Amino acid sequence: MAKQNFDHFFKLLLIGDSGVGKTCIIFRFAENTFNPTFISTIGIDFKIRTLEIGGKKIKLQIWDTAGQERFHTITTAYYRGALGIMMVYDVTNEKTFHNISKWMRKIEENANEDVERILVANKCDLESQRQVTRERGEMLAKNHHIRHVETSALSSNNVDHAFTLLTQDILNKVCPPVREENMKNGKGKKKKKSKMEDRDNGFLQGVLDQESEKSGNVLLSYMNVLGGVAGKVRGMADVDVWPDVHRVNRLVDVWTVVGYSFGAFTAMGTLYFSLRTFRELGQWRTWMNLRRSRILKK
Repeated sequence: MAKQNFDHFFKLLLIGDSGVGKTCIIFRFAENTFNPTFISTIGIDFKIRTLEIGGKKIKLQIWDTAGQERFHTITTAYYRGALGIMMVYDVTNEKTFHNISKWMRKIEENANEDVERILVANKCDLESQRQVTRERGEMLAKNHHIRHVETSALSSNNVDHAFTLLTQDILNKVCPPVREENMKNGKGKKKKKSKMEDRDNGFLQGVLDQESEKSGNVLLSYMNVLGGVAGKVRGMADVDVWPDVHRVNRLVDVWTVVGYSFGAFTAMGTLYFSLRTFRELGQWRTWMNLRRSRILKK
């Protein structure tokens, strides 16, 4: 099997009205090319490019959607699974800016709740034809708590920057930056975790993993046993061990439902005791922290 040459894989989506320059932005970013004769996208297409941010290689799969209304049924299926969505409008076309609210509603209806978004104003090189000011775009982005970037696929201005910002926001959500609390002590040296703390944390994690695995295995075991019993009874009915086959099958169906319900209640009981164990472990952790602090003070 080929070795994976990237650390993360992010799916991005570009949406917006037809003609705003989504395809040109993607080609500029992925291949550093610009073709003014592009026709409207039919359906959906994608490009690949790998970025390196903070020492991590991130493979981006960038999907180009058709902005025309007749393709919306097809393209909405691609919202699911996207980690980042770039909403594009044309600064020389007032209507494309007003329609951003429509595209935001589509994100709310079809995309994941925690998807990262960015508002992109394309064709900023056509200053003499501008209909939407930078201030209006920034105000709209501020109202929705998202970033705003003006780009030009023709001159490549800010195209890489827009994708880098979106990728960085996704990376921060997927892999939050480590914040070192109390990194330095009074002498200016980095504070290291004690062996005692590492040992305690390792023990707690091991117990929690065991309890979680136990809860899942109990339900799975009950399901397997009940399924086997029901299969045996049905098999006996099929070979005419019992004459009234239909009656036996109905009894098996009832037995299966009752058995599955019992298994579910048992799993819930196991989960309850697991949660109690978690709580007791939390109290134990608090006690260990107090004991550790007293030892360190001495």
